[in-house]
Amino acid sequence: LSAFLKDVETLSLAYYLFDDERYAQHAIQLLNDWFLNPDTRMNPHLDYAQAVLGRNHGKSTGIIDTRDFIYVLESLELLKSSPAYTPEFAEGMRNWFVDFFQWLQTSEHGKKESSALNNHGAWYQAQAMRIALYLQEEGFARQILKHVQDNLIPAQIQADGTQPHELARTNSFHYSIFNLHALGTIARMAESLNEDLWHEKGQKNPGMQTASLFLLPYVTGDEPWPHKQISKYEISPRVNEFLRMLSVRYQEPRWLDVSTNYRKKATSFDYS
Repeated sequence: LSAFLKDVETLSLAYYLFDDERYAQHAIQLLNDWFLNPDTRMNPHLDYAQAVLGRNHGKSTGIIDTRDFIYVLESLELLKSSPAYTPEFAEGMRNWFVDFFQWLQTSEHGKKESSALNNHGAWYQAQAMRIALYLQEEGFARQILKHVQDNLIPAQIQADGTQPHELARTNSFHYSIFNLHALGTIARMAESLNEDLWHEKGQKNPGMQTASLFLLPYVTGDEPWPHKQISKYEISPRVNEFLRMLSVRYQEPRWLDVSTNYRKKATSFDYS
């Protein structure tokens, strides 16, 4: 799955930048094999995700494993101008995500994950919101956004910017960034609905900006992380993209400094 996702993203970006049809054709071939070809396709559900042999047939927490389907849908947007992006292919992809979206909303796994208050809940909502936007279901997308605004963020972020559900983890530094990344992904999508999730409304409603300010001195390395982190944490390329977005949305150059340092050499934090 990881290799497939990286390959499709790279190929679709290459097609967009260089207008070379070979990149689009190969990306669409991979997408067809993964989602549409009846001999090789993934079924539109995650009933067996994170299964533990001898203990269960799958867990609701496995839904987080397809969070990068968000970028599959971004890739589809980049590939639309290709002749290989046929009406049949477009319809097949849409039908797959219609079925998957329905499973996310109605299955026991989906219902359980949607109510999670930690990073699993945030990534569930991010994934569901991107699919809703892809399917042009704006009403569903706005419902998801309202749930995030009214329920998820207030449950996740304290007045001092800490995220208690993530601090409870043994790798709390990683998970604090990971959860904020999910919320940032939702905030970026909310912009397409003319909604601002980046800035909290009122002093008594701490949100993403408060959480980002709390994390900033630890991400820059100015202060040591005071909570449990039992393994070394390295900034991934995806997180690096998120840090650059934080720099722009909050007009905070220190986030960009971290990103620039990352590009020079991999940035890692060892708080173990």
